[in-house]
Amino acid sequence: MQKFEAENGNVIYGDLQCKDSKIEFMGKNNILFLSEKANLRNAQITFVGSNALVFIGKSCFRGRIMIFTNCVCYIGNALGQSASDMFLNITSESYCIIGDDCLFSWGVVLESSDHHPIFDFKTHQCLNTSKRNILIGDHIWVGQYAWVLKNTFLASGSILGAKGIATKTYYSNSANVGIPAKQTRKGIFWNGAVIKDSTKEEIKKLEQNHKDDFKFTYQKDSFLSPYAIEQKLESLQSAQEKLEFIYDFL
Repeated sequence: MQKFEAENGNVIYGDLQCKDSKIEFMGKNNILFLSEKANLRNAQITFVGSNALVFIGKSCFRGRIMIFTNCVCYIGNALGQSASDMFLNITSESYCIIGDDCLFSWGVVLESSDHHPIFDFKTHQCLNTSKRNILIGDHIWVGQYAWVLKNTFLASGSILGAKGIATKTYYSNSANVGIPAKQTRKGIFWNGAVIKDSTKEEIKKLEQNHKDDFKFTYQKDSFLSPYAIEQKLESLQSAQEKLEFIYDFL
């Protein structure tokens, strides 16, 4: 794997397969890791702060990432995107983890901050800076113009409908819509087949030929607790340490 060293301790690992893309380091000691078969198309990745990590698995990323200080943005394998206008805004000391085989439609935004502080009237305590992480499991479908906000966990196999705003934990194999998004169906699964031009006969074939690959059930021995991942990342200091943990664990 190639290693490109920029100024101020910033590093890029991987083969730079970039088309019409821009990588900008404004801080120091940041890492961009592009795994084998990862590439960028019409992408813009801006390291606004320092000591941050962006890890892209075996995926083609199209969109914009703005990442601040002491952050991690992890994108797994087989990412599917309908457009290049996806925007990830990862604010200081927060983590955004996206699993494998996820599908994002156009106009999707992931944002881990309220932008401005909100204070308690009497104590002056800042009320909106904790629990700012975004955790997305495997095989998630996010519809058009949906927003995923801080403290959200989309469990594997779930769906976030068009223009929905995710703000909490959503269970595996569930459909969720609205502002804020709420569960409308459970016990469902989806695949990447396109049905907008399918006849009734073709739909029947899909029903008969489906597999159970996308039915997610809890298995204690293999379950990766997102909260355990959060705790481990918080215990690590440098972007290099976080890279080694993510590379080995995820």
